[in-house]
Amino acid sequence: MAVFYIKYHTENKYENWVNHSFFSLLILPSEDKNQKRLSFNVKNSQLEPFFLQKNLYGFEQIIIRPDKPFNALTITVDASVKMEPINSFETVDLPIKLEKNMLASSEFKFEHYSFLTQTSKTTLNDKSIITSLFMEEKESCFNFLLKINDFIYHHFKFLDSVNSLERDANTTWVEKTGVCQDFTHLFIAICRINGIPARYVSGYLN
Repeated sequence: MAVFYIKYHTENKYENWVNHSFFSLLILPSEDKNQKRLSFNVKNSQLEPFFLQKNLYGFEQIIIRPDKPFNALTITVDASVKMEPINSFETVDLPIKLEKNMLASSEFKFEHYSFLTQTSKTTLNDKSIITSLFMEEKESCFNFLLKINDFIYHHFKFLDSVNSLERDANTTWVEKTGVCQDFTHLFIAICRINGIPARYVSGYLN
């Protein structure tokens, strides 16, 4: 068991006075069978109260709604988390036939619909994708994901100068360059084309 202490601190300054605002902070560590949030404390320079509200995916957000004008705002969150040892590779693999049936089932597609549909960042013209990036009939999902990861690592160049929020998976595929978020969007796009649900995760802990 390991205990982590986390401190999040942000300072916002504005050119003009802010009269109405709504802050939604997705920064609290989540809780599951391997991770438990022991404590957390939220402070802000406006001394406003906060409340928690779950988003569509079940993650808790810290909500702050200042009701007085301000042109600067500081928010600090302290938290402690207990984590049990976990090895993601110690999962029990399903027989490939059962795995394929699960991925193809209507129930599975419905449950993971949000992570199977294409978005503006993860839309990829599948006609341009080479054959090896389509999962083979007798290939396990895990081995296929390792293959995608290896392919992106060896065929794409990290180039910080192209960093832009406007880039999408198609651009990354054509130019063969990008930064972390670009390779992530490309990975997600390839997964979803193959019927494997995938989502973008950003943060410090689970």
